[in-house]
Amino acid sequence: MRTIRIGELKLARTVAIDLGTSRTRLADANGSLLAEIETVAAVDSSTSKVAAVGENAIKLAADRPGRFILASPIGRSKVKNVGLLNSYLSVLAKSTDLKSFSRSKVALAMAADSKTMDVKAVQACMSDLGVKELVLVETTLAGAIGAGLDPVSPEGVMIANLSASRAEAGILALGESVSWAVCDRGGADCNGNIYRFLEEHHGVIVSRDVTEELKIGLLKQGRRAPRIQVSVWGRSAKTGDPSQVVVMGSDLLDLIDPVLRDMVGACTAALARCPAELVSDLYESGITLIGGVSLTEGLVQVVEASTGLKVRLSDTPQAAVVQGLCSVLSDGRRSAVHQMAGIRV
Repeated sequence: MRTIRIGELKLARTVAIDLGTSRTRLADANGSLLAEIETVAAVDSSTSKVAAVGENAIKLAADRPGRFILASPIGRSKVKNVGLLNSYLSVLAKSTDLKSFSRSKVALAMAADSKTMDVKAVQACMSDLGVKELVLVETTLAGAIGAGLDPVSPEGVMIANLSASRAEAGILALGESVSWAVCDRGGADCNGNIYRFLEEHHGVIVSRDVTEELKIGLLKQGRRAPRIQVSVWGRSAKTGDPSQVVVMGSDLLDLIDPVLRDMVGACTAALARCPAELVSDLYESGITLIGGVSLTEGLVQVVEASTGLKVRLSDTPQAAVVQGLCSVLSDGRRSAVHQMAGIRV
């Protein structure tokens, strides 16, 4: 963990931020969720200012195409645009009881492979927002705490965060990552593959919601999936008129399976780098899955088969990271926090 004191004014409140590529979650130190929205902003093309965020941004851009353009400040769990992130968080805060981040203490999760420039980008943004104390915690570390694991213990524990943009697996002991691996592919890549396939091979354009429904619905079919014929409604790429096509489940699985295999590969890669003395601990404790993709039907069994370890799904896989950050901020975890290693700069 890295703590950065930006000023000496009395702190107004404490806030946990899980700034994901797909969704952003804000919570207070008590664990109360302040906001959970899509990590996207609607930018006014005439003024370059952020007009709305989250679902409101998506609706605004759909209602007034050309005038408002959707943009995300985060890509693959890294900051893409500091200015956009600043505006996005500012508008988000105003839409909640928080109102602003001025004079606040913030705990924020960052990827284990974050570089110095990534940390500096976050620091600059938080400083501009008026944050007075910034605590940076590795995503796997925060997720492990939120999932009920004890990463401060000398016994090794393993966490895998499978999200929309990437997979990040970490083995933790004595409050730090002793082995980790990442894969820059996620659930959104499955959706993107489906979107392009339908447009290029069937001449149909579909929405993001449709690709997500196709992915989830197909995976729920299990072994029947390859033989299923799927009816898909969308717009004709040529005329824009409503259009229906029928595709084979096997064709869609060919677009999904390679991504999921790569994501699971992050788990096997982290295990391959694990110190020998911790391997026996992992056979006892297994792997805990968090992140939205971890809810994928049958994925627990796939990870078990690939790693040879028992695998469990966190009780709150999508909220585990922000819950862990809340624990870092709370008095109950303060003594343990000082033992934790976080972002390396």
